[in-house]
Amino acid sequence: MPSRFEPAVWGGELRPIIDLTEGRLYASLNPILAVELRGDEAGHPLFEPAAKVTVRLYRGVAVGGEAYGGFGPLDDLGSEHASRVFGVVDLAGDRWDLNLGAGYSWGSPEHVVAKLIFGVHPRD
Repeated sequence: MPSRFEPAVWGGELRPIIDLTEGRLYASLNPILAVELRGDEAGHPLFEPAAKVTVRLYRGVAVGGEAYGGFGPLDDLGSEHASRVFGVVDLAGDRWDLNLGAGYSWGSPEHVVAKLIFGVHPRD
């Protein structure tokens, strides 16, 4: 990733996902720990939690919300704060899925945010 988008350039993440599907409802919690390998925060794990709730309207189509946060390094939790919330639409086919979102961000320079995630699943 170019440094104009991510100043640290090199890093990694631990992304455990706790999720629940109950009927048409899907909910997940993702307590992300990110570790930068270069830059000011190198070696200090950052807490960046995420959450999602959607309702399946019919097969292959769900709508809901997602939230993403950034609270700084674990050894100085709360020193930073950035949050994003999105309204999302999830579409799924037999071998692909698409997540579209429009949202708002505070604690960062960009306020209106859009996202698109496209996944392809190989055949077994």
